[in-house]
Amino acid sequence: RYNDGDGPAHGGAPEMGIRGSISTMGLPDVFQWLKLGAKTGVLLIDRQARSTQVFFEKGAISDLREPDQAAMVLAFLARGGYPAPESREGLELSDALPQVVRRMAPNRADGSLQQSLLILEEPLRDFFIHRLLDLFGWEFGEFSFRDNQTSGRSLLVKPVELEPLMLEWADRTLELGPVRSMLPDSPLLVVQGRAVQET
Repeated sequence: RYNDGDGPAHGGAPEMGIRGSISTMGLPDVFQWLKLGAKTGVLLIDRQARSTQVFFEKGAISDLREPDQAAMVLAFLARGGYPAPESREGLELSDALPQVVRRMAPNRADGSLQQSLLILEEPLRDFFIHRLLDLFGWEFGEFSFRDNQTSGRSLLVKPVELEPLMLEWADRTLELGPVRSMLPDSPLLVVQGRAVQET
């Protein structure tokens, strides 16, 4: 069964690979370090009593586990127009995703999690990319990496490669950079592409 992130990761004997503070080494840099080292294991990220696990397989992102992940995935799917499962209360993703597929394609659904993951591959991948880009924006918290830890069953059919993710992050950062530089000290208006001091 799919573990929604409440239980421990499992795998070989854990070995500490890297540990630090997000304020001194941002998560995009940590992810790049793990990619370049072709690391396999779990990156544990703690921020404000919230713990997130990002699993790597030979430097690619193979899974992501967060508290309340089932509710977040189902809400993301609903925003994309996918039907809700019959009941969301206490439902694990291993049960919820086959219900979503059954409601959207009753003639195609065999009720298996594997088939559901294949049918929902694209929106689930979009969910993971959305969450990973959110993580990249975190400016404080602690992280540690443990070698040789695996997640078991993942919602991802194929691992997420880091290069496209980093390009998307760079695009977002470049778009927001000029705006951020205008905001901190004084109220500004943007008039025809120029910043004008408000009087």
